[in-house]
Amino acid sequence: MGFSLAKAAMQRGAEVTLISGHSMLQTPRNVNRIDIKTAEEMFNAVKNNLNGIDYFIMSAAVADYKPEKKIKGKIKKDTGSNLVINTVKTIDILQYAGENKKGFKLAGFALESENEIENAKDKIKAKNLDIIVVNNPNVAGAGFGTNTNVITILDKEMNVFKYDKMSKFDAAMKILDSLVSIK
Repeated sequence: MGFSLAKAAMQRGAEVTLISGHSMLQTPRNVNRIDIKTAEEMFNAVKNNLNGIDYFIMSAAVADYKPEKKIKGKIKKDTGSNLVINTVKTIDILQYAGENKKGFKLAGFALESENEIENAKDKIKAKNLDIIVVNNPNVAGAGFGTNTNVITILDKEMNVFKYDKMSKFDAAMKILDSLVSIK
């Protein structure tokens, strides 16, 4: 979805920076790409690119937790015992962007499998978003492993806009339309 948003924004004349984890997708023409490997690298890239922007769209599904310790090499099987990996919370990048929003419009995404609208309303307030894009992984064609998406967009006034299945590029255009219409 992020690559489709980058392409759509570039085609509308925006100067676009795409921060991405590993992907086989081709970077859209005239889009600046920053490659990252970890949630911490993504946080630093976002933090370093929040000034002087008009819009920030966080479509990445960043892990909420990471292993407490890094282990070099392979973890060998140990017969008779279970592996326990202790985790710690990762930085909430979208929360940080909302808390440090200065002069830009902010869009986030919410992956919700139940109570989608109620959960999205809570998130839009808690993270200081201008819009939130909701999708449900249980809906056929909703953006996971496919070139389509099924989205619902809520704005900060809690208006709800539901869309049927469409290409990710068309969904990106709907998202951009919603974001630029925010006063």
